[in-house]
Amino acid sequence: MISRYLISIRNIPWTVSHSQLEGYFSAFGNVKTAKVIFDKYGLSTGYGFVEFYDKLVVTSVLSKDHILDDGKLSITEGLKYLHEDPVKQFVEKHILDADRQ
Repeated sequence: MISRYLISIRNIPWTVSHSQLEGYFSAFGNVKTAKVIFDKYGLSTGYGFVEFYDKLVVTSVLSKDHILDDGKLSITEGLKYLHEDPVKQFVEKHILDADRQ
């Protein structure tokens, strides 16, 4: 399996887009991908993932508190929230399928 430098994010404000999430976390290091998960109606689920190129960036991100659009983000390393349906569907499509290519 390919090494992934991922963080899972909860409590993302509903106003935050993929590009805003990427812009925020790019201040810590190079971002490979940043995704907010939206439901089938196009509404934010409040979950997201950011993948970095460097493990040290993940360590740095995890050591800090993060506020985005006045909301405190809850961040963990890896794919912690995979058991929740919208998260699982997103990860299977965008993260795990990418590993198989």
